[in-house]
Amino acid sequence: MGFSFSWVAVHGKSAEEVLHSVGLVDTGEVASPGATAYAGAVLPGGWYLIWLKEFNHEWTEQLLAESISSECLAVGCTASESVNASRSVFCRDIEMVWEVSHVLDEGEDDLAVEGDPPDSLPAILAGARQRAAQARCDAVFDVPITLAHEICGFRHDAHAGLRFTVLAPTDKLLRSPFA
Repeated sequence: MGFSFSWVAVHGKSAEEVLHSVGLVDTGEVASPGATAYAGAVLPGGWYLIWLKEFNHEWTEQLLAESISSECLAVGCTASESVNASRSVFCRDIEMVWEVSHVLDEGEDDLAVEGDPPDSLPAILAGARQRAAQARCDAVFDVPITLAHEICGFRHDAHAGLRFTVLAPTDKLLRSPFA
């Protein structure tokens, strides 16, 4: 079946400020990402990451990523191997800077780009296309994930050594106004 996940990382606010802004509290209980609905970890470089157990979680959507990014930087990433879709979004001070997404059903080379993506995007995409041609796989799937990794240093498949803790929702859990 493959993995499915979402995560949001914030820089420029304390973990407590981030958690308060989304309506979560840290229980202190150690957890593996994906073992609980919400898990949090402090990343090297001062980022705070919230792991979300589901694909395409509403916090990775532009509107909510923008609200989470008030007076700070925020990057969101979501991916699902079962549908071969991935997306990342980067926001600064309540404004989306860029969003990059891939959906295999739209084509092997599908890559939707909005805003002003990092200068590294063409090289990352060229490398993915080369891997796809050699291995006959959906390497473009990894492009949004790689861009998010460049921003905050986190990858879903390379997080050994990070201490994740269970996050519990409060009655002020951030929800989409469209839900």
